[in-house]
Amino acid sequence: QSLIQLSRVFRQLCQQPGTYVPFKDLLCRRLAQCLNPQLPAGIHQKTVEVYNLCLTRIGTEGLVEDMAALSSGLFPFVQHAATSVREPFFQLIRRHYLPLGPRLLPCATGLLICLLPCIEDDKHPCYHDCLQLLFQIADAVGTRPFMKGLWLVILRTPRVRTPALRALGEMP
Repeated sequence: QSLIQLSRVFRQLCQQPGTYVPFKDLLCRRLAQCLNPQLPAGIHQKTVEVYNLCLTRIGTEGLVEDMAALSSGLFPFVQHAATSVREPFFQLIRRHYLPLGPRLLPCATGLLICLLPCIEDDKHPCYHDCLQLLFQIADAVGTRPFMKGLWLVILRTPRVRTPALRALGEMP
């Protein structure tokens, strides 16, 4: 119920000029709590919608400024997300994070760690979409920094080594 009300407030706020979002830190914390894996997919979906509204409101510069606060709640949830929630998440990344280009580098490793579990099973419905998103991230930040980040993830994060190696094998 609270998420629905928050969504309505953001829709009204988006109609106003400017990029101000009140209580941004508190909002990020509460949205991160709404992405708890124990909560139902419907709440996750609504939370991703609110994230989308918030990111639309603050724009590219606001995302660069508050990337850590916004991403820290959003990235960890994807590996536990239902298939119906992953697609809106991928759209959110495409719409708001990819346009950052090289300014995406500070969170690129975290983004890789969050997306790689989605390509663990090549029969999963989101496999090809997630793989395409990884290629788009490589294009956005540049192949060299992307590969550097991917190898760093392979070295430091055992749980995503297999999918990371699969991504390497699929790279164009």
